[in-house]
Amino acid sequence: MNGGLQVTSADLCSSARTDLLRMFFDCLYDEDVISEDAFYKWESSKDPAEQEGKGVALKSVTAFFTWLREAEEESEDN
Repeated sequence: MNGGLQVTSADLCSSARTDLLRMFFDCLYDEDVISEDAFYKWESSKDPAEQEGKGVALKSVTAFFTWLREAEEESEDN
């Protein structure tokens, strides 16, 4: 599953459509296609095969990961 996410993020970023990547991540999360754990695993992965375009991709989804962490903290507080 992470392989498909990596390819898609690299493709979107290389086409300068980074706003679409955030919307794509939102949809994948909202529809329970990819779990929080899988997003975090991709974010922290150091796999060389996943590095091309990843820096740009991570910058474009920084707000997504911030939101994900804040939502997790809120649910832990409740």
